[in-house]
Amino acid sequence: MLNENDLKDIENQNTQTLNYQNQSKIGDYDQKGRYNPWIKKTQLHSLNYTQFDQQNQRPIATIQKRACFKWKSFSAINLVLILIYYLVECALIANTKNTRSCIFFNLGALYQPSITYNYEFQRLFLPNFLHNGFIHIFYNSISLYYFGQILEEFYGFKKFAILYIFAGLGGNIFQGYYHPESLAVGASSSIFGFFPLILLYLKQNQNVCRKQKIIYSIYIILMILFSFIGMNQSYESQQISVKKKGNIGHGAHLGGLFTGFFIALIYSQSNSSVTLKSKLIKITSFVILVLSFGQFFFYNQFNFDIKSPKQLELACQWK
Repeated sequence: MLNENDLKDIENQNTQTLNYQNQSKIGDYDQKGRYNPWIKKTQLHSLNYTQFDQQNQRPIATIQKRACFKWKSFSAINLVLILIYYLVECALIANTKNTRSCIFFNLGALYQPSITYNYEFQRLFLPNFLHNGFIHIFYNSISLYYFGQILEEFYGFKKFAILYIFAGLGGNIFQGYYHPESLAVGASSSIFGFFPLILLYLKQNQNVCRKQKIIYSIYIILMILFSFIGMNQSYESQQISVKKKGNIGHGAHLGGLFTGFFIALIYSQSNSSVTLKSKLIKITSFVILVLSFGQFFFYNQFNFDIKSPKQLELACQWK
């Protein structure tokens, strides 16, 4: 049996351990009360670990938001769909006589003439699940895995879904404007829309340590550089009459960045401090997005200078 003095000695030892860890430059406690060296140090845990937050009825040590995020459903669903589509692509390539570009076309790759002449608007969304090769799907999946779960944890399911869908839509609309007669596949437009939100997250979330911020920032810069010097989101066939514009979807990348930037401006205005300035920023950003989407979409839709997709449809019939 422990007497009162023994209990006091144990409590003093625990307090000394906590104070020693709080004096270090890195590390803190996560939501489960476990010590995590990746979390940025705060002054919150200079208090005794056994103290409780009376309002939420939980230990003070668990109030600190952790930097290791859980897997979230919307990101998981998208990764599963991307994997399923990739397996279908591989099966069709192995078991049909169609070229790779024809398989992309038949599965719903972005091709503006089909949208303009045949009103196949699903081609504005389906390219996010199609990828041209293992390297392409690998880099996009890694970005979706890490950045997707961070953003969904920080902004919530609904806001993340809005970001992912509209960044992809904006990127595909821009791609249809810049390269209307090329086939385009990949989730890069949505992922490039993540980047402004990740930077906003790093700015607003003071719990992420400096080392982690540097890692995220370097990764974003490298992804942008690689996308413009070799990584491909757009795929143009040399066997059929599709104009050669290079193998990088610059329009999709720029459109995703553009959309993500204005969504970041909207999300940056906290609902807890609604002011005239924040309302103006939200309204202005929303209006710019709507007008930009509308302008490029209707231009693409009535751009009958591009050729009809009939030739490509005949060439890409299933064989």
